[in-house]
Amino acid sequence: GTLAQPGFVRRHVHTGLPIRSAILRAASSRRGGARSQDFFRVLVVGGSQGASGLNKLMFKTFSGFTDEEKAGIAVTHIAGHSDVEWLRESYDRAAIRHETCAFHENMQTLYGEADLAITRAGANTLFELALFGVPSVVIPYPHADGHQKANAEYFASRGGLLMKDQHTASPEWLREQILQLRRDAGQRDRLSAKISEMAFPDASERLVDLAEELAWKEKTCLLSTSI
Repeated sequence: GTLAQPGFVRRHVHTGLPIRSAILRAASSRRGGARSQDFFRVLVVGGSQGASGLNKLMFKTFSGFTDEEKAGIAVTHIAGHSDVEWLRESYDRAAIRHETCAFHENMQTLYGEADLAITRAGANTLFELALFGVPSVVIPYPHADGHQKANAEYFASRGGLLMKDQHTASPEWLREQILQLRRDAGQRDRLSAKISEMAFPDASERLVDLAEELAWKEKTCLLSTSI
């Protein structure tokens, strides 16, 4: 946020984004813990309404895996209502281990299980990934005035995630990122540590404190003007 009241110096205040209490509680008990060991678990999130472009890219990417590579991964894909049926059927035909759904009510469970997330770049999603310290590859939604790209660039510039524009994100490039991150636990740990630094579990309290500060300054300003 920005403080810009008359008579005061303009300054920026980093508050983070308020997160649902269920997510916060789960993150506080899970963050920094060991991930699953049975498969390399990839969480794909296109946003609450899904993302058709990302869905198609992900299926093409996983379809390019060898049988041996497929055997070592498990995909959880939040596809949105419009794509869920064809994506389920396609994953089944391609013999890709998956759980595909239109939406999921307990994202905290999925974040806690994920070894890697591949997502759009909505603010809620990025701050929730930060709370859980999930290594992430982000492909911003290319429309909506580019605000997702700005979100992703902010996190990427601080080493918190890997970012690729949709028009240059090929299945071959994405396949290599997934396999590289699967092989390199050290890189995953570095991404996890960096994105965790960008978490604001106390964002709600920060916003309340900021509102109270602004209200007090406004009250003081009015009192001094009336004297």
